[in-house]
Amino acid sequence: MNLALILMAISVLLGLALALVVYRARIVTRILPPFSYLFVLLCGLGIALIHLVSTRMLEKMAERQWPTVKGLVVSSEVSQTRGLQPVIRYRYELNGQTYFGTTDLRLPAFGGRVNRLEASEAVVEYYHPGREVVVHYDPLNPSNSSLRVGPTWDLYMKLSLGVFLLLMGTAGITTGILLGRISQQS
Repeated sequence: MNLALILMAISVLLGLALALVVYRARIVTRILPPFSYLFVLLCGLGIALIHLVSTRMLEKMAERQWPTVKGLVVSSEVSQTRGLQPVIRYRYELNGQTYFGTTDLRLPAFGGRVNRLEASEAVVEYYHPGREVVVHYDPLNPSNSSLRVGPTWDLYMKLSLGVFLLLMGTAGITTGILLGRISQQS
């Protein structure tokens, strides 16, 4: 069982548990402070983000099972269209047909300009034109390919944000329930 599937299952279970807690709090206290609903929204956003990212992580993990073929880098350059990013173009042949692919290798787009430029230039130097590369391709759609397979840093960052939203929402709801019970007792 892989990590993304486990995380998706946990997020669904947390969502159900959260719904039960909010429902029970309304029955027990007959009042839930209005700001608590904002935290329910945060939890919902966190669960949705965790689910979406987990689905994408499953897709990226499935790429690890794709067959491979030798390819050749056609061009590599540092592009400034989306910040400083390397753009690697490559070609590969499969069953007598030539395919082309492009990737930025999902390098982090944060950090200082000099750091991004140095990282991009290092990638461009490594993937110089004429370099032989291993291309992973989708057996159902051979024009869909990748040089690097598996989840990338940005998916882990989005997953972390989803978990953070879920935890903040849960903490807020718990606080709201406790405040509702305290105000009812006094």
